[in-house]
Amino acid sequence: MSQQYTDIAHRLIQQSRRSHLTDSLYAYDDASVREITRECRYLNSQINDTVERLTNEADQSLMESDKPTLAQLTILNLCAQRNKRCLLGYHHHRLNKLRDLYWKSGAALAHLLNEHDNGGIRDELSPTEVDFLRGYSSLITQYKSPFLDVVDITSGSLEPPKDLHISVRVVRDAGLIETQGGPVDFRVGQRFMVRRSDVERLLVQGYLEQVD
Repeated sequence: MSQQYTDIAHRLIQQSRRSHLTDSLYAYDDASVREITRECRYLNSQINDTVERLTNEADQSLMESDKPTLAQLTILNLCAQRNKRCLLGYHHHRLNKLRDLYWKSGAALAHLLNEHDNGGIRDELSPTEVDFLRGYSSLITQYKSPFLDVVDITSGSLEPPKDLHISVRVVRDAGLIETQGGPVDFRVGQRFMVRRSDVERLLVQGYLEQVD
């Protein structure tokens, strides 16, 4: 069966739905986006050619009675509009997902992208999405800077802590971290009593977990 108009756009929306249901981020489908964009350009050219031909009809009544051509024009326009809506929906879903991941990482952009090894999401993103994350992170930093000494909105919780010190267990190697009490080498399986403010980001990022 030959491919129909909007088929690729439909598959793109299905991909977004699977991403939503599985709470995962798929790799940016650049090939499909480009193919849909080309299809939109082709549809628009067909629409323009058809409108121009109808406009040049000498007999106005003949133009209005040309129902097959009018039907074709309607279908072409609907296909072009559906392609555009699917592209907007696909990118809207991905940007929302990137914002969610950014906050879940404790607003640690380097940790989220993890450009130094293969543990981040950098390979799943388009260059434009990387630029979006960097711009978004820059805006958040500018917004929180004036009151950072009072509260850090990216810490994961705005509730005041019950204790200044907490007991934590290392669930992922975090390496050597500078704390107010001196450097601490966080290795898997170890337990420490540390100041909450020193390890808040590590808790959010999943390197540590609080224990009673």
